[in-house]
Amino acid sequence: MKILLLDDQPNILKIMASELKARENEVFSAHCMRDGELIVDALRNKKEDFDVVVIDLLLNRFEPSFAAEQLIVSKAMAREKLAEIPSGQAFGLRIWQAGSGNRIPYCYMSAHPQYWMSGLGNPVEFEGADKSELMTLQLEKGRVKMADFHGRLQEVVGLWKKKGW
Repeated sequence: MKILLLDDQPNILKIMASELKARENEVFSAHCMRDGELIVDALRNKKEDFDVVVIDLLLNRFEPSFAAEQLIVSKAMAREKLAEIPSGQAFGLRIWQAGSGNRIPYCYMSAHPQYWMSGLGNPVEFEGADKSELMTLQLEKGRVKMADFHGRLQEVVGLWKKKGW
């Protein structure tokens, strides 16, 4: 599989990339949403795409180029009385809003899954997913064993195909 990992923690990226490369995956890493977008665009310019993108839900810096998506997420965080922090969900929403047929399968990874805001986007992100399917799309750091990581990503891709997203 061709995989993009988006995480602002270099050590986490190294661990994930190493495990995935050991299973013959082609892995690209990005430390911020803007870098992730540049990598996706470069690959698409070559008429290629990723099989899956893994997005860290909590990031350490605001990306001005994702201000519209971040505002959507921030408003939802405020309604939930959560600290408004930069969110990788802004990157996910950008992919989601590309529309069916142009979307790259993606999932989130976080030690704080409560920061995934449901009901965002138009159509709603992961529309039609039940609770167990949402769990497939939200990998919890610390609970995903690296030995199972490749298999979990295959589940994500399979779910995207099943749902026709």
